Amino acid sequence: MNKPHQCDFCSDPVTPNDLSAVIYDTEDFTAPEFNLGFKGAWLACATCAAFIRQYDEGLDDKARKNLARRAVEKHRRKYNIRGMGDVEINKILTQEVARLHEAFWANRKDTPPVPYATMKLEG
Repeated sequence: MNKPHQCDFCSDPVTPNDLSAVIYDTEDFTAPEFNLGFKGAWLACATCAAFIRQYDEGLDDKARKNLARRAVEKHRRKYNIRGMGDVEINKILTQEVARLHEAFWANRKDTPPVPYATMKLEG
């Protein structure tokens, strides 16, 4: 079995068998407020790629917000994040994730996404 990579949006595992997963090419950039740096591309699982496509095609003006909500949901489950009440922590985390995603949109190249299954990535 191929070693899975992670979706850069929600952290779900993605394997080359995931035919709807795609890679979005971006400029290298840093997000100093998050102490993060990004090199060249973001991997999106099928679900996150669908949100991005819906937004890109003008089909859903809430797709970006829904993408951030999905990321928060997945990260809260993965890291067992609790406290401050679900509504309040979800609001704060969603705002922060949306800010990080803004950096993705601001640095995304104007090229179509590449199907992940066609890429040869180091694992």
